[in-house]
Amino acid sequence: MRAGPAGWVLAALLTGSAAANDGLLGPGGYPRMDCGARPAPPERPAEFRTEAALAAYNAAVQRYNDSMERWIGCVQDYVDGAAADIERIKARMREAVAEANREP
Repeated sequence: MRAGPAGWVLAALLTGSAAANDGLLGPGGYPRMDCGARPAPPERPAEFRTEAALAAYNAAVQRYNDSMERWIGCVQDYVDGAAADIERIKARMREAVAEANREP
């Protein structure tokens, strides 16, 4: 059996060589993660001279840990959303290949 245009579509999709195609997302590409800057950890003093200084540092560490937890959650939401988008794109690709390979 001779490979025709449908076989070429399948080959292009499987190898990722869709000529000089910049994709369908447009010039901006896929949206960037919008979680803000990664929180910076508090600076640990060389020594704690008072209980109040220690308590203040511990409070700063807790705020940092809370901020990191929120930030990591945001990053995970972005990654999960991107993975779901990839699966939807793959499904559309499979539909296109099936349609291209369908006999007229």
